[in-house]
Amino acid sequence: MRRIRTGAVIGLIRGVALGALLGTATFAQGLFEPVARVGDRVVTAYELQQRTRFVEVIGQPGDPAELALEGLIDDRVRQEAAEEAGIDLTDEQVMEGMAEFAGRAGLSTDEFVAGLAQNGVDAATFRDFVAAGLGFREIVRQRLLREVEVDERDVDREIRRLAGDPGLRYAFSRVVYRVDTPQFAAQARSRIDALGSSPSLAAFAAEARQFSVAPEGPAGGLIDAMDAADLPGPLRQLLSGLAPGEVSAPVPLAEGRAVAIFQLREVREAPRPAPAPTAIDYAAFYIPGGRTPQALAEAAAIRARVDTCDDLYPIAREVGQDRLDRGTLPPSQIPADIAQELALLDAGEASTVLTRAGGQTLIFLMLCDREYPLPGEADREAIRAALQNRALDARADALLQTLRAETRIEILP
Repeated sequence: MRRIRTGAVIGLIRGVALGALLGTATFAQGLFEPVARVGDRVVTAYELQQRTRFVEVIGQPGDPAELALEGLIDDRVRQEAAEEAGIDLTDEQVMEGMAEFAGRAGLSTDEFVAGLAQNGVDAATFRDFVAAGLGFREIVRQRLLREVEVDERDVDREIRRLAGDPGLRYAFSRVVYRVDTPQFAAQARSRIDALGSSPSLAAFAAEARQFSVAPEGPAGGLIDAMDAADLPGPLRQLLSGLAPGEVSAPVPLAEGRAVAIFQLREVREAPRPAPAPTAIDYAAFYIPGGRTPQALAEAAAIRARVDTCDDLYPIAREVGQDRLDRGTLPPSQIPADIAQELALLDAGEASTVLTRAGGQTLIFLMLCDREYPLPGEADREAIRAALQNRALDARADALLQTLRAETRIEILP
């Protein structure tokens, strides 16, 4: 594949804008000239102009022209794969996909489309973008869904994660940039790129004071610490994925007329305690010899081979299934010494403090998981689908790169 020449692409986009202002018939014809060939399909200058503006409106960091051309090439690869697989989306499926995308910005489809129109982006551009992704998602489901397994325990963990730990408080800052004109959008992209993913707290505060249009901007973008349970779901999820000092990806606001970035300053313990676990999943692997050097060496060898409790099963098959016990019990039903030791462990950690049989058997004790009360009512099937989609997205990226490598791609002069 030929490397995309950013300078040439930017020149083309500027030419499109100039021609639109002049309104010449010759240039109008040029709008539909191909700028790239992807297999048997083409990308036109008009599509490139529209996608570039779309990238600017949603605040995607990076060079808009290069991102637009790369995205359109990916879409052509996706469309070709969907056609070969016989996938034909219904209007209802596409509308649902558009609503899902708009919902990420807290908008209805009509509100999102209206915001795009105000910035010169046709609704058809948005529709084509969504449809290409949906068709490819269906291919991924057909090919790879059987590889993704989500059980009830996975759903329980995700419910707790989405609810946030009620014993945590997040201290964070925010910068909100205007992107309602091409000039402001370009400035925002430049500022976000210059700031980087992990600026100092002082640098982020200075950025907020100089460029943020939010009320807290003059105060350095500082927002008072908030309980995780009190944060809106999307913001709680965004902050939970950051380490202190890290900055989030841009988040569209105000119908695409502004974007926000968040920096996590600190995660604090809240005054109220987290709920007590309702059950504890743990494993005990029994090693003959007590605390002899040989038994301790065997325990060390096991520790080197396992990351989770599930990793103990192959070892048990090698030395005897009767040496492994695993169970999930309420804390009150767990032997006191084991319960006390488990309280000191995090999931995946192990202890070799305890013995049995008068000190003749060493216990390799491992905490698998703690189960907590589930917060409120949750749509388990929706959460299961979200977990499957997350796993499928990772596999989809790999599949797309494979298909691109197999496709003839030419950037036209």
